[in-house]
Amino acid sequence: MSVIPAIIPARGGSVRLPGKNLMEIDGRSLIQIAIEAAAPVIGLDNIYVSTDHEPTKAEARRHGAGVIDRPEHLSGSTATAKAAALHALDILGNGYDRFVYLQPTSPLRLTQDIRACVDLFETVRCHTVVSVTESEVTPGRFWAKRKEIMEPYFEAADPFKRRQEQEKAYVPNGAVYVCDRESFLASEKSSFLMDPTYAYEMPHHRSIDIDTDFDLTLARVWMEKALADEGTDA
Repeated sequence: MSVIPAIIPARGGSVRLPGKNLMEIDGRSLIQIAIEAAAPVIGLDNIYVSTDHEPTKAEARRHGAGVIDRPEHLSGSTATAKAAALHALDILGNGYDRFVYLQPTSPLRLTQDIRACVDLFETVRCHTVVSVTESEVTPGRFWAKRKEIMEPYFEAADPFKRRQEQEKAYVPNGAVYVCDRESFLASEKSSFLMDPTYAYEMPHHRSIDIDTDFDLTLARVWMEKALADEGTDA
């Protein structure tokens, strides 16, 4: 396999959970967890943390990753993930035709998830592979409140139709993106999802995306359970 860089976005500011990227689960920061999950697939020399935050830069270097200095205008709460990725790709230059994007706030993502996404990308040669999880509520069961009146979210929706009869729906969980570099650079979309996009499904318990204290607590509980299960298997 040719070189494939991994970008880990980790701006310093977080309104809802300040300093979350350096918060720890089982004694490891979210940055460390992301680096260690990616290393067996990507290689430490190809992992880069994009950040404006000096302590995060130090943490990345401590665990063997490279650092991309993110400018101030891409470090605020309004900065988009795509803008940060475009900046990182510009810094990395040429020499590769695809890249991996890993949010550190998905700490229950495993090395096998990253490897499976890369393998799927190599097999189907699509523009994007994205990790997803099945939505607990299908769109057909959504309601909208319009002028204080509850109505089905869209005209064909049947909120009372049994879940088993509703078409399954999936949402990106933020854990893994594998993208074709040239397609990403040329795309006018604001997201990483470019047609054709293939999905890699992950279970709910590994799809936690940390944005609040509750999410962090839940991730710690599931990590503890996973480690306990490993000990039992051993």
